[in-house]
Amino acid sequence: MNKLGWMIFSLMIVPVLSACSSDPEWLELYEECKAAVESETAKITAAQSDDSANESAQMRAMRESMNKMAVSMAMGACELIKTSCENDPDGTTCQAYIEQSKKKK
Repeated sequence: MNKLGWMIFSLMIVPVLSACSSDPEWLELYEECKAAVESETAKITAAQSDDSANESAQMRAMRESMNKMAVSMAMGACELIKTSCENDPDGTTCQAYIEQSKKKK
């Protein structure tokens, strides 16, 4: 193969190899979602720890239960992104998540 042939081959193979090795676009969105849930959970927990000294055991248990439920729902939304995009990365739902994320940035 001559120099021109090798150059063309090199230019063609680089995008192919980079596409194979990179993570899917939705994976970053999923990781950002989980990080946001964890960050907000930490903020809420810190804010509530200041108020917890004055509450009864029943109120504390109810608050903790509500917090766990909210975290579960939020993480469920993140998992929905992951599941939708794993099952059909080119599908409407996955692409809508990606486009919405791009609009926010």
